[in-house]
Amino acid sequence: MITRCSLFHTDCWSRLMQSCLKYRRRDLTFKDDGKNITLRCWERDLFIFRLIGSPLRGGFIPCGEIEASLSNDSLNKLLLKLFWRSKGGFAEITFGESVPHILPPLLRLIYKKIEKYTFLIDLTSSIEQIFANMSQRARNMIRKAEKNNVLVKTIHQPTERDLLIFYSMLENTFAKSRSRPPHRMSFYRAIFKSNIRYLFLCAQQGREICGFALFLYDRTEAFYIAGTSTIQGNKLAASSLLQWSAIQEFKGYGVKVYDLGGGGIPSIDKFKRSFGGQIVFRSSFFSQLSVGYLLMRVKELL
Repeated sequence: MITRCSLFHTDCWSRLMQSCLKYRRRDLTFKDDGKNITLRCWERDLFIFRLIGSPLRGGFIPCGEIEASLSNDSLNKLLLKLFWRSKGGFAEITFGESVPHILPPLLRLIYKKIEKYTFLIDLTSSIEQIFANMSQRARNMIRKAEKNNVLVKTIHQPTERDLLIFYSMLENTFAKSRSRPPHRMSFYRAIFKSNIRYLFLCAQQGREICGFALFLYDRTEAFYIAGTSTIQGNKLAASSLLQWSAIQEFKGYGVKVYDLGGGGIPSIDKFKRSFGGQIVFRSSFFSQLSVGYLLMRVKELL
């Protein structure tokens, strides 16, 4: 059995991963305490090697989460199974919560364990309580945007022009940190053309576009995928109003939890933390003894 099912386990998402990222779906089955557990993985060939992960980078953390209560022996066997499957290419797995597991000597040579974190907002509370749980700064930024007549609208059927403007702004945002968006424009185009539920918001002051935000969601969870704003949008706190608008939308849809995504960059962490979500740690294991990890390190140095 797959122990957790979300939109990242659907056929629609599988087709998106296959068409845009060239990932293949691979379900690995193993035993834990006498019962079969199926782990949803994604893999891709790299010359004679293989990249495999649950999720594989770019596939988003909620993909393939399994119970963090696995026995130490089962987890060790799973990590070895992933590594052998990778042929030395790259293997990784991220759990939905922190796993208090110490790797044995052999696996410590192969894998590195890190603690990632994300921010989760409980949407089962009243909308008034959710707003009250935010920091004073977040509430002030929302009011500032509203006072400056920033309006947020939902783009139900994005045009190619909408996509081009959004992606161009996204590139500019990442260029500030000398990086590039994690996905190509074709990835977002595929989302808009798929049956995956998305919320695409645009912030405007008059006729001037000052920000965008993209979210995916199902009946219980919503996920922040990408956001960007112009210099003027930053001055007007457009990003804060976009987040607040999304929270209200998801509350209306009956969604239970909103995941703002992983942290790691101080300024972005400060922004996400201001919305009052709970910090949830997630243990991640990835093979440092691999070709893929070596290539990533080289890329970081360039």
